[in-house]
Amino acid sequence: MTLPDVQELITEAGLPMPSLIVQTPSKGFHVHWFLEQSKRASDKLNAHYSRIQTCMAEMLKGDVHAIGPERLFRLPTDENTVFHSQERVSFDDLCEWFQLVQEQDQQDVHTYKKGFCKGYESVLRHPAVQKILEGVHEGQRDTACYTLALAYKAAGYDEKTAEAYLHNWNQKNTPQMRQIEVKRKVKSAYNGRFHAPSAKKIRELSGHAI
Repeated sequence: MTLPDVQELITEAGLPMPSLIVQTPSKGFHVHWFLEQSKRASDKLNAHYSRIQTCMAEMLKGDVHAIGPERLFRLPTDENTVFHSQERVSFDDLCEWFQLVQEQDQQDVHTYKKGFCKGYESVLRHPAVQKILEGVHEGQRDTACYTLALAYKAAGYDEKTAEAYLHNWNQKNTPQMRQIEVKRKVKSAYNGRFHAPSAKKIRELSGHAI
């Protein structure tokens, strides 16, 4: 597995951008999300944190045994750090992501048939989605592309058509994404477990309520 493979899995899982990715001597990867604020440990919180970590590890095809509130690992250095960002995530955001995954797992099979997600027929016409379709700036492009791909998927468009529409949308972005990145985001959306876009992501990207 390469770094782009790991990043693709993170996007496909709907997880926020990590703060740090470190490559191990065995050519594996440690993916880190730094919390905005520390949390006071308790038995209940630790148990829930471990459940979230287990889910993250499963989604990223990682080691489900390398989880828990206390872990020993090799300190990152300039030599083994392969990705670094200033992103920080709140514990509540991780809890919300975990809940969304559970809801998707429990979703009735009758609500999603042949690429069509019931209740999302008009999602592309929503003012918030229309705002995103006007183009976004650097820092929003990856998330916006994945979110829009899920919107096309939910509305019943096939992958090839969605990709064509998103290549046209990409021309409105400042700056534009590489064409291969658009293709990867669409592929992740259509091959991933999510059948519809996140209302929270749409709100964050557009600034509009949904």
